[in-house]
Amino acid sequence: DSVLAPLLEPASFREQPRGHGAGFVLLRELESARRSGAPFAEVLARRLSALGEPAPLDLPPFDGPANDALVLGAASPELRRALAASAWAEANLTDLASIHGYHEALGALALAAAVALLLERRARRVLVLAGGPHEVVSVLLGRGAEP
Repeated sequence: DSVLAPLLEPASFREQPRGHGAGFVLLRELESARRSGAPFAEVLARRLSALGEPAPLDLPPFDGPANDALVLGAASPELRRALAASAWAEANLTDLASIHGYHEALGALALAAAVALLLERRARRVLVLAGGPHEVVSVLLGRGAEP
């Protein structure tokens, strides 16, 4: 709960279409993943930030659509407006709530979709973003070093 719960804020999304789904995230100790030689993604940054005026959306720097992609989980209208005003508005977007509707596993699904983009080499970094009208959680993932 303490790891994935911040990616969801059900009270803020009652008006969104309800979907059904399941998701999971497999975590492995970084050195163990490197020793195995298997491809992996690593967490480059995590942020929990306030959403509201006058502060802009607190996101990592955007490195352009050739390098960076964005996976959006459960996102309030306020978050969507702030995102549209940020540099990340130019990123290739996967909007999971629009595709699958809202459900409890949307945060895990967003992390899994981000890892898939990295391992398929469709991005060098992927920002997973979710939040309600007052708080935003962002997780920046990158491809792990080649074995």
